Amino acid sequence: MHPSTHSASLKLKLADASVSLLRSLTNANAVLIDGISDSEANRKLWKQYAFTAYDLLKDLHKQQPDNPQLHVLMTEAYTYRTSSKGILKAAVTGDGLTFMKLVDQIVTKHPTYDAGVPFIFRGAFLLAAPWPLRNVPKAVEAFQSACKVEPRSLRNNYFLGVSHFHAGAWEEAEKAFSRVVGGEVESVAATEKDVADFLKRESKRSLEVTTGKIAAAKK
Repeated sequence: MHPSTHSASLKLKLADASVSLLRSLTNANAVLIDGISDSEANRKLWKQYAFTAYDLLKDLHKQQPDNPQLHVLMTEAYTYRTSSKGILKAAVTGDGLTFMKLVDQIVTKHPTYDAGVPFIFRGAFLLAAPWPLRNVPKAVEAFQSACKVEPRSLRNNYFLGVSHFHAGAWEEAEKAFSRVVGGEVESVAATEKDVADFLKRESKRSLEVTTGKIAAAKK
C-alpha cells in the first residue's frame, strides 16, 4: 500500500470513529416530536470531536469527491460541528446554508446511500430550523422519499412519524411509529444501528403521545 493511501485510510478510520461516537452519544442529533437534541451536554461533545472529524473528512473528500461514504460522513460531521453553537443559531447563519448545500449535493449524487440518509439530513434540518427556514410539508416529503428508498428502515419510519406529528397528521404519525414499535421495520442502514435503541424508545414514547392526541380529538 502506498504511504499516502495508508495515511488516508487511517484518517478515514479516525474520522468515522469520531462521527460514530457522536452519533451514539447524542442520538444522532435527532429531531423529536416535542423538541430537538440540542442540550448543553451534546453541544460539549460536538465541540470536542466534530471539528477535527470534519476537517479530516473535508480533506479526504477533496481527494475523492465521488466517494459517497466520505460525502455523507463529512455532511454529518458538519451537522455536529455547526450544532455545537446551538442548533437554532447555526440554522440562521451561513452554516445552515452551507449544510443545505452539502445535503443537496448528496441528494443529487447519492440519493440511495445508506438507505436514503441524504433525505433524512434534509428533512431533519427543515423540521429543526426556526422560521422562515422551517418547512414541515417539505420535511414530510423528504422523509417520504427516504421511505421510498428503503421502507424497511427503522430510522426512516421514525422520522416520517415525527414529521407527520409536527404536521398534525396524527393518524399517519401513529402508523409510522407503530411500524417501529411493532417490529415491522429494522436497522437496515449502517449508521442507524448506532441509534437503534434510542429510535425504538423514542418511537414508543411518541406513539403513546400520538395515541393520546387522537383520543383527545375524538372527544
